[in-house]
Amino acid sequence: MHTFYTCNYSKFGADVAQFSVKLGIAVVWMWQSYQ
Repeated sequence: MHTFYTCNYSKFGADVAQFSVKLGIAVVWMWQSYQ
């Protein structure tokens, strides 16, 4: 199970990481604009 989870995460981890970075930048930008 652990190996399957690691493999699964490796496949889709890149998309999740990229989305998280984009989302984080958007949140910071919006927060700075709001301040």
